[in-house]
Amino acid sequence: MKRSLWILLGAVAMVMLVAAVLIAQGEIPKSPDLDHARADLRKAKAQGGPISCCIKPGCDMCPLAANMCPCAKNLAGGKPVCGECKMGWMVGHGQLQGIKPEDVKMGDMEMGKKMRQMRVMMEPKEK
Repeated sequence: MKRSLWILLGAVAMVMLVAAVLIAQGEIPKSPDLDHARADLRKAKAQGGPISCCIKPGCDMCPLAANMCPCAKNLAGGKPVCGECKMGWMVGHGQLQGIKPEDVKMGDMEMGKKMRQMRVMMEPKEK
């Protein structure tokens, strides 16, 4: 399990690095609409409520997939967190006291499937 986690995290890091380089070189156009959406998401996360994340700044995965973030509550209860939160802890962005990054567990594929299903259910139905 640990080996597959490292492979997954390495692949995600590589994709993020390539995307950052391409954006910096101007090869991937930025979308003003997405910039506005990100700003709105940051405002909603800053208000807390059901979006109470275990990393700082908070993840985007949970609010977008599930309209909330259970990771702080999950982690405090010894349960796994989403992949973005796990990576955040690995790079030093954890914000819960007394938690060691190596003790943070990432949810399995079933957790990911459930989040994806929640995301699909929130989409407006096509007419």
